[in-house]
Amino acid sequence: MNNTPIGRMVNIVVMIEEFIRMMNNNPNDFQKGSQTLEDILAAKGDTPTESSEPLSNSFGPNLSQRATDRMADQEANLNPNSPWGRMVSKFSIEFLLRVHLRKCEFETVRKLIISGKVTGEENLRLIRDSLLKMEKNINVDKVLASYLEEMTELRRLAQRKLNAVSKPNTF
Repeated sequence: MNNTPIGRMVNIVVMIEEFIRMMNNNPNDFQKGSQTLEDILAAKGDTPTESSEPLSNSFGPNLSQRATDRMADQEANLNPNSPWGRMVSKFSIEFLLRVHLRKCEFETVRKLIISGKVTGEENLRLIRDSLLKMEKNINVDKVLASYLEEMTELRRLAQRKLNAVSKPNTF
């Protein structure tokens, strides 16, 4: 399939998505390069001009609809040098939450919610639904039975945060 035109297009799309992910995970690396290019242009007498009208994007959604834009406020809280920031740059938050829940590290997940590192509605729903499923399986898994109180408290915390996120404040 790679030698067909559609195979080559799929390969290009995958490479572009990987490049975008890399740019989103390490924005500082690309800002330095951008500044260097602007300095070179200024030295040659050209000035970089910003277009006032947005570029058309006929192949994808509007930029405001991108998933990375929706999580921009969450990523602003992340320190790329912190352990959580390094892990999020390599793996998705969903994957990391599933790992913590699988290892019964409920205190870690609680700290992530309280510190504001996990604020997305989808992630809070994942935590809540996973904990509900785990609570239903305590009669099958005796290890989970010993964590019932922690699971219940964490599920309630996730539900409170989810209610706060999904319900707009009306005054």
